[in-house]
Amino acid sequence: MVRFLLIPCLVALLFLSGCSGGGGSLVSQSASSLSPSSGQDEQSAVGSGAMRITLKWSEAGLSKTGGKIRPKIPGGTNSIRLAISGENLNSPVVRFYNNPQAGGTISDTISLPAGNKTAEVTAVDGTDGQGNILAHRKTSFSVVVGQTTTIALNLGVTITNNGFVPQHMELLPGDTVLWINDTGNSQSFTIDGASSGTILPGGSWSHTFAAAGIFSYQGTPFPGDMAVLAPVQVFSVNPGSASIGDPVTITGKNFGATRNAFGTNGNVIIGGATAQDANYVSWSDTQIVVKVPGGATTGPVSVSVGPQTASAGNLTILPILITSLNPQRGNAGDPVTITGGHFGATRNAFGSNGNVTFGGVQAMDADFISWTDAQIVVNVPAGAPSGNVVVSTGGQMATRPFGKARIAFASNGDGDYEIFVMDVDGSNQTQLTFNGSWDRYPSWSPDGSKIAFASNRDGTWEVYSMNADGSNQTRLTVNGLGAYWSLAWSPDGTRITFQQNISGNEDVSVMNADGSNQTRLTTAGSLDAYPSWSPDSSKIAFVSQRDGNWEIYSMNADGSSQTRLTNVALNDAWPSWSPDGMKIIFYSFRDGNPEVYVMDANGGNQTNVTNNAASDTSPSWSAGGTKFVFVSNRYGGNEICVSNSDGSSVVRLTNNISDDVDPSWFR
Repeated sequence: MVRFLLIPCLVALLFLSGCSGGGGSLVSQSASSLSPSSGQDEQSAVGSGAMRITLKWSEAGLSKTGGKIRPKIPGGTNSIRLAISGENLNSPVVRFYNNPQAGGTISDTISLPAGNKTAEVTAVDGTDGQGNILAHRKTSFSVVVGQTTTIALNLGVTITNNGFVPQHMELLPGDTVLWINDTGNSQSFTIDGASSGTILPGGSWSHTFAAAGIFSYQGTPFPGDMAVLAPVQVFSVNPGSASIGDPVTITGKNFGATRNAFGTNGNVIIGGATAQDANYVSWSDTQIVVKVPGGATTGPVSVSVGPQTASAGNLTILPILITSLNPQRGNAGDPVTITGGHFGATRNAFGSNGNVTFGGVQAMDADFISWTDAQIVVNVPAGAPSGNVVVSTGGQMATRPFGKARIAFASNGDGDYEIFVMDVDGSNQTQLTFNGSWDRYPSWSPDGSKIAFASNRDGTWEVYSMNADGSNQTRLTVNGLGAYWSLAWSPDGTRITFQQNISGNEDVSVMNADGSNQTRLTTAGSLDAYPSWSPDSSKIAFVSQRDGNWEIYSMNADGSSQTRLTNVALNDAWPSWSPDGMKIIFYSFRDGNPEVYVMDANGGNQTNVTNNAASDTSPSWSAGGTKFVFVSNRYGGNEICVSNSDGSSVVRLTNNISDDVDPSWFR
């Protein structure tokens, strides 16, 4: 029979805590309580010291877990033999400890001459060291004059060929596997490239595993068996879902006391991405806290220690996402607020700077205003065309459509008013409508795909829509009531509010974007006109003459809660809600000539921002709320101009002999 015994690498104090493999309590037993005991202490002229030895072992029995055999000290250990040999000993010092208690310990102190010694412990199923060998341990130590050397030997896990084949043996780094050939035939084994050579009958051969790993060994009678050293196991990963950069806790065993406990750094792989040094928060033998590395995708969590790898179930990686852009259109220099999630607490939270591109053009470092896990504020980079906004960080990308802002307006260059569009710098002016009637008051759909406008081409003023390139011009109202000469498309894209002549009065109405479900909102019996939606589509600002002159009012989108916002002796008109919903821009005659004013959405802080002797009218906010477009005759005829939100830095966009009016900034 070939017996397989394990000898642990001895770091004496390491084993003092011991184990109770079968659940029994540890019971201390002194040498004097065990019998019989033989042998004698030896003294020498070189001086003497002592060795104190503690032996402990697991309870008897073998158990199977998960199809693998987890060996323990076999039952029937009736005698322990301790033999000490070495310098200044003429013959070995031998002790016998009979009838050891299962799950207990043996402690003994022996006087010895100074010098290097070897202690060999053999457990057998007979008495006085006779019988089948069940466990075998050896260790070296030194005896110092006048001192006591302490040794702890854990008899640990042992497996014998007792009617079963040991498919797997679970060991600790430093454990030694001992092959004892007690058959009548020569044997040989190869383990991880190390060869036993020929083991003669009665001989033995051992191999020490210095690092964790899985090693096959070949031999007879057990070809193909495996010794599994300190198997790394992952029990759980918490939480079960996380975003890049979030810490996760991996619980298991045999990770090593430190990350490099087995000579090289251990690694954690999450969804195919290996955590870098900076990702590790803590590492112990039973728990690792690590931040999800960049590039990780939903997948298994693996821990690699030395040549071993253990995996747990999938960790769900929460992707970065963009929920909104504000504004949805912009031009170079406009700030855009990107709202979403899992961007990282800072731009470089995942080890390298995150990036934002607009239509393929990457924002430069100077373009970034702020970066948090849920929101990025960045200026549109120079040269960016219409296209997608792409946020890239931690190996992930999120995309949302973004367009280059444009301005629609009406111009009478061919004798009647037609709808035009142009870039916000005045370039690329393009005519969209061509007929012998008037087309005015353009309003963009929120996605920029369509423009609604008013036209009298069919004899009375009606509301029409067309694609942003001028195609598919479609009449939406067919009542023939007239006065459809101011309108606005709702920011949620579902409705259009417009001015309608009903029973001789102009009132504000609303309809679905396809012209259906037309509903009258105002019934004051006076002119109500120039409606403008709040950015959340919940309110409408408008002009009313119900109090004797034109004033700015607001109401809920269903017509309720109509509230006066301005109260001056001269007319206020053309309200336009800011993209953030905090302000309303309009024009007023209160200073003797039309000027552009800005006020809070509740009517407070009404401020003249143009302060010019010319006529400045018809303002419309820019996509980002940092600028507004308006009509001015300060250059002679009516021209489209643009200004900063405080009225500074006025730039003329149109320059021709025609009348250019009704600007609408696509945002």
